[in-house]
Amino acid sequence: MCTSLIYRDASDRPYLGRTLELSMNLPYQVSFMPRQITMTSKVDTQPALTWTTNHAFIAVTMPEVVPQAGSAIDASILKVVEGVNDAGLTFSVQAYAQAGGPQAALDGDQPALSAADLGVVLAALLRGGEGAKAVLDAGAVSPGAAAGAVAEAFRLGLAS
Repeated sequence: MCTSLIYRDASDRPYLGRTLELSMNLPYQVSFMPRQITMTSKVDTQPALTWTTNHAFIAVTMPEVVPQAGSAIDASILKVVEGVNDAGLTFSVQAYAQAGGPQAALDGDQPALSAADLGVVLAALLRGGEGAKAVLDAGAVSPGAAAGAVAEAFRLGLAS
C-alpha cells in the first residue's frame, strides 16, 4: 500500500509526497527523459500509441520487461511511475493492477492509451497543470477513448 500526503506552505502552495510501499522489491530507478524522445503506450492487442516528448522530465521508472543479461536499460523499456517535467507539472500513477471497470470496445486498429501512461503523456506534452486540467475537463480521457489525451492536447493547442 502506498501512502500519499499533501502539505501546504504558508502561501497555500501544495506539495505532494508519496511512498512506494509494495509487497516486493521492484527495480525502481530515477531516470531523466529529454525532449524529443519517442515514447509508447500499449493496451492489450491494440496498436501501440506513440508520441514525441515536448518537455523533458525526471521520473521514477522501472523496466516493463526484464532486461536481457548484460544489456543496457534504455527509455524504450522503462515505465514511468511518477515524476516532474521541466515546466513543473508533476504526476504519479496511483493504480491497482487488479482494478477495472466498464470499457467500451475499441476498433481493432485503433491505438489506445494505457491508463497507467496518462500522467507521462500529459507531462511529456503539456506546459503545466492548467493544460492538463483543460484536457481532462474537455472529456478527452474516458473509457474507450483511444489516444484521447494526446489528440485533445494538440486540438486545444496546449501541447508545446
